[in-house]
Amino acid sequence: MGVRPSVIRDDGVETFRLEVDVNGTVSQVLLRLTSSLLSFTAGTNVQTLRDDGLNGDRVAGDHIFTSERIRYNGAYPIPNNLYWNSDSPAGLHLEQLGTLSVVETNGATNDFLILPTVGVLSRTVPVVETVQLASNILACPHLVNISTGARKTQQALRSDTMSGMNTLSLPTYSILPDAFDFFIFFSIDHAEYVPNYSYSQNAVAGAHLTIQVKYMGTGLATNINDSGYFGSSGRLLGMNILDTASRGIADTICTHELLHQWVSHTSGSLGLTTSDGAHYNLGLQRKQPGRRHIMAPTTNGAFVTDCPYSDHAPALDLYMMGLISGSSVPPLRVASNTAGCYSFVTNYRTVTISDIQAIHGVRTPTPATAQKSFVICFAAETFGRLFNSTELTFYGALAGHYTKAIPPEQPAPLLQGAWAPISRYFAQGSSWSSSVLDVIRPQGVVAQRTSDGTEKVVGNGYPGRNYRLLRSTNLVSWTAITNVSADTNGAFTLIDKSKLGGSRFYRVNTP
Repeated sequence: MGVRPSVIRDDGVETFRLEVDVNGTVSQVLLRLTSSLLSFTAGTNVQTLRDDGLNGDRVAGDHIFTSERIRYNGAYPIPNNLYWNSDSPAGLHLEQLGTLSVVETNGATNDFLILPTVGVLSRTVPVVETVQLASNILACPHLVNISTGARKTQQALRSDTMSGMNTLSLPTYSILPDAFDFFIFFSIDHAEYVPNYSYSQNAVAGAHLTIQVKYMGTGLATNINDSGYFGSSGRLLGMNILDTASRGIADTICTHELLHQWVSHTSGSLGLTTSDGAHYNLGLQRKQPGRRHIMAPTTNGAFVTDCPYSDHAPALDLYMMGLISGSSVPPLRVASNTAGCYSFVTNYRTVTISDIQAIHGVRTPTPATAQKSFVICFAAETFGRLFNSTELTFYGALAGHYTKAIPPEQPAPLLQGAWAPISRYFAQGSSWSSSVLDVIRPQGVVAQRTSDGTEKVVGNGYPGRNYRLLRSTNLVSWTAITNVSADTNGAFTLIDKSKLGGSRFYRVNTP
């Protein structure tokens, strides 16, 4: 299931179609459009999708059913910010279309667990800069868009294996340098097993894969290094996938998956983690974006569970990341049951950082030398096509906002299922970036004419990357002059030895 394109402007002009791949023979596919913001351009709001190769359906009989064109109808304005939350990006909205039903040949009806959703972008948001890096790869300042024929992100979410994701990372590394600590993939389409209630995989909203471990004391084995399999020469730490639209695009889900790189790996004997060994126990005193129960003392000496959202990461998470020392981690109370929010707890155990270190050792590197600067490569996989400018602007805005710096005078935002920046959530001297083009873009370029009449152009880029010098007299036609690879510090010098004299213009490109 997917919408094509996945985002439209709120101008009443741009349209999209819902496409549903049923992967076999069915009687019909029905869409009941219930959104007050969207309307079919023709017909009623209950329509039978078609697989006849007509009226927008691309191929007859391919089991991909297609809707009539749908547009923003202007009945109501979209919210000022995504999820009606002022900490989320302005001018972005996600709108659910309605219910989608597949009628099988035996008369049984299968519905989707996740409703089809389209992004709506305010007409006031300017189009983002676009650079085509390869025939199947687009980029904007904070996002890479990769066209495939396989829907690898959805396959990984539904199969609980991410080995095939190297088919997305390898092409990226063939164009971009080994400059990223994490990949975070937006999944544009959505796939489910049927019937939806029989498969827990349908409910997976995000996934994480630890690719490399460069630290000790978290409970993870230190011999993990699969970075080469994914195309990195040794920098890439992990990979994350977010499910379609509002199902996966949430700060709590994205940050939860990111934190799996360091947290929830302690020994089961400590009682901190669940039976799957990958999540913290609901009874553990901590906050979002992991399991979010904490325990507050009552007047009678018992404790009550609370489930607040937080503007800062729990101390245990910061310790596992290497951002604070063990002495800054308070004792942890762990309930003997998984009581829900606002329940009284009288039976619990206390786990200290010394208990954790006795089993796993002290977390090293320590805060003095631990990694604190992280670069994320946000990417979006599209099936059989590339984003249009509206889609690239929408998803590029999401990527840039996640690592956006927050002015000191503003309070740290809560991570509460919207799409708030994370820079203040971790703090402790850490820094986060989601720059893509700035990683390779030449910086500080200066042209100098030497005494012998040659022109020298110097600048800084990414170490080892090739930079080309182009010359023009009219800013219309450009002539390639020379190229050179940046040195280990990123510096490069390009020389035009033609000694033409007069006025001319230079430009530095990569690749």
